[in-house]
Amino acid sequence: MTLKYLLDENVDPLYALQLRRLNPDLVIRVIGEPATPPKGTLDPEILCWCEENNFILVTNNRTSMPVHLGASQTCRTDKLLDKTRKLRLSKLNPPHKIDK
Repeated sequence: MTLKYLLDENVDPLYALQLRRLNPDLVIRVIGEPATPPKGTLDPEILCWCEENNFILVTNNRTSMPVHLGASQTCRTDKLLDKTRKLRLSKLNPPHKIDK
């Protein structure tokens, strides 16, 4: 399995340039490039994108990212919980039949 890296907005773009120059076989992506989250994407969404796309996040964000890492469940777990909640709600509030 090839390791893939996503550099966020808190990492100097020079790192991506130099890593690509020194080792062209590395998979390096930067936030805002095609097929990556756009600049300004919230930390939890970046973490989910990395999980879903099998990327390792490289960041210099020491303020909010540790909070999100410590508090987050995996994105797959979040999606499963959302589906479970919707299913429970649909069972509690079944659609009403209208008699004609």
